[in-house]
Amino acid sequence: FLLLNALFRTINFTNLFFTMLALGVSIYYMKQSFRAFITLIAYSLLAIGFVLTLFRNLNLVGNYPFIQHVVMWGFIFEVVVFTIGFSVWYRNLDADKDNLETQLEQEELTRQLAIQAAEQRVKDRVARDLHDDISASVSGIRILSQVAKNQVAGILPGIQPLLDQIAESARSAGEAISDLIWAVKPGSDSLNDLADRIREYASKMLDAAGVDCHFQIPRDLPDITLDIETKRNLFLIFKETLNNSLKYSGCTAVSVGLNLSENGEEIDQSILKLEIHDNGHGFDISKISNGNGLPNMKKRANDVGASFEIVSGKGEGTSIICELPIPISQYPNISISSN
Repeated sequence: FLLLNALFRTINFTNLFFTMLALGVSIYYMKQSFRAFITLIAYSLLAIGFVLTLFRNLNLVGNYPFIQHVVMWGFIFEVVVFTIGFSVWYRNLDADKDNLETQLEQEELTRQLAIQAAEQRVKDRVARDLHDDISASVSGIRILSQVAKNQVAGILPGIQPLLDQIAESARSAGEAISDLIWAVKPGSDSLNDLADRIREYASKMLDAAGVDCHFQIPRDLPDITLDIETKRNLFLIFKETLNNSLKYSGCTAVSVGLNLSENGEEIDQSILKLEIHDNGHGFDISKISNGNGLPNMKKRANDVGASFEIVSGKGEGTSIICELPIPISQYPNISISSN
């Protein structure tokens, strides 16, 4: 009996020692961690009840009935504190997750802006180089070919067609360079910039040819940004179509339209429609050839995800219709007509 009693007291003293040690460690780390403080609060009442129980087992305090209640209350208090603490921790975890996602989005936005700034610097340099070097050289070729033509007009008449061809090639190259400079020029990426470019080119070409020009292009198109490839290909489709009308159709009037309208089939898309119509003699589509740049126009439309349609008939003129889907989700504040 004495041996069992000594063993029992030893076990109780050992439990008491480790309990007090645990409380001491918790109090020490309480100053460094809020979670340790919550843990100490949760265990405090149960620890008091446990210590009182050990004191009672060691006959250091009396066998008071309230000791059992302290242990029970301590357990209930621990459950309540941990439940509240876990709820607060989980809510804070969601907040931390949201903050982290926001931070990652901001970092991604900053990275994209940095990439765009770097791309814009490259565009600026390309535009300057094209304008200052290549464009000037092409203009020089045109001027020199005209000077040479004037100087040899009465001496070598057979060389004049060659000089005219050089001048025309230089003019075409100059126009191509001008289009490329416009495509990469900073601040010309909007739909309205494309519309202005179309109006300018059409007015210049049709006025020079004595052809009436009718524009169906609103002055206040939605504020939509087009990437370089899209705006360049759309403009070149328009340009090739207009040149074909002037060269082959025998037209006296051309209508140019550029509009944004709703897509009846897709509620989350609008349609950018480019349409050029001339009142020329037209042609039989079934006998259409691969000439006149039509395959190139179809490929350009396909490259930017647009549809391409030719409508023509003998004596009915010709229409070129190019339609490009625009995701509305990218521009939630734009106003789309239902035409």
